[in-house]
Amino acid sequence: MSYLRTSDLARAVGAHPNTVRRYVDRGILPPVERGPTGYRRFTQRHLVCMRVARQVYCNQYLGASIFQSGVCIVQATVGGDLLGARELAHHHLALVRVERAHTIIDLIGELLPEAGA
Repeated sequence: MSYLRTSDLARAVGAHPNTVRRYVDRGILPPVERGPTGYRRFTQRHLVCMRVARQVYCNQYLGASIFQSGVCIVQATVGGDLLGARELAHHHLALVRVERAHTIIDLIGELLPEAGA
């Protein structure tokens, strides 16, 4: 099995190595095995979980329900419930699409004169 170092995992997702360590400490990533030298040994599963977490935590959404939906996806992924995570992701995508549409409508509305709004 091929393992990733902390710096490799961080580089793969565009994060700082300290972010990877914090995600492990907070349970956002699955527990990590350590090699004989004591260094963390990340797997492909960690990489996928890290990518999911970055999608959730690095995007700005207006609604708390969207953020919470993303957190549920991360938890399901970390817990190994990949079918459940995929189902949650479909629901999450629908929430994001609605928010984006409303945000765009609101932005365009700002340009409209008050009488035409």
